[in-house]
Amino acid sequence: MAASIAELRAELQAFPNDTHVETVCKPGQGAATCRYLAVSPGREGTRYTCEKASGLRPQIDERVKAGTMVAQGDNCGGQLQVIVDNQELLRGSRTVHREDGEEIEGTFDQISVRKGYVGVVGFGYAEDYTRLDVTEEGIDFHFPALGSATIFFEKPATPSE
Repeated sequence: MAASIAELRAELQAFPNDTHVETVCKPGQGAATCRYLAVSPGREGTRYTCEKASGLRPQIDERVKAGTMVAQGDNCGGQLQVIVDNQELLRGSRTVHREDGEEIEGTFDQISVRKGYVGVVGFGYAEDYTRLDVTEEGIDFHFPALGSATIFFEKPATPSE
């Protein structure tokens, strides 16, 4: 669990970290390897990313179903689970839901994942099609063809008495 918003932001931006990759994602372990673990070679060495909350998820799931991938695991809840586990830190943060050109502002209360649906900012969406981007400002949820929502890391200032 993160101790602060800054720590949560850093954890989400670095997800998955090296320890998580080795103990949960299990690279190189055949069918036990997480299907959503992606590897990118870079100047600073190998970089791992989690594609569970990305546009690649449906294609990855189809390949697993078709038996064309060695990695078969669905080993954790990904970034979404990190958010659920740390939602107390976000409670009270400003939110914006965007749909059909409209913006609805609100205050974050909770996020839940149940039976394949993500409940965020008062709306429910299929988990398989939920995309996440973590920025310096907040967590952007994209729901293709439906809209988007942002939970901002900065909480609104409370008026002093």
